[in-house]
Amino acid sequence: MKPYISCSRLKYTNTGLGDMKDNLDEKLVLWAAINVHGVDVRANVSSTRVKVLQVNWVGGKVPAMKRMQALAGKQLVAKIFKGVAMSMDCNKAEEITAEGIVKSLLAAGGAHKPTYYQMGEAEAEKVAANFYDPANK
Repeated sequence: MKPYISCSRLKYTNTGLGDMKDNLDEKLVLWAAINVHGVDVRANVSSTRVKVLQVNWVGGKVPAMKRMQALAGKQLVAKIFKGVAMSMDCNKAEEITAEGIVKSLLAAGGAHKPTYYQMGEAEAEKVAANFYDPANK
């Protein structure tokens, strides 16, 4: 299960990007963290590296004064979520896509790229990195 912060409480939900997006509320300021697994599959070895994605959510119906308070909260939450590889500031659930996350992680990552990223148990939450030539296994 993955944690997210809501109204000063730590809450755990099910797994996956889709589940996280289902818990976003347009009337609230929320912070979420999700594990993104970078999986590298080669002919004789498979490895998984975990990246933590922090989502800083300010719902579209949040009053202006509370929007400003979200900036201070973002810094506090960054101390709770250790080892964050990437953070996103969002106010629409449509802004959070598996493909967008993969593109950002690939741009920020090192020289060795994974074969695919997995953001939950569902096959739809598995996104190929498409970095290497398929013949290079």
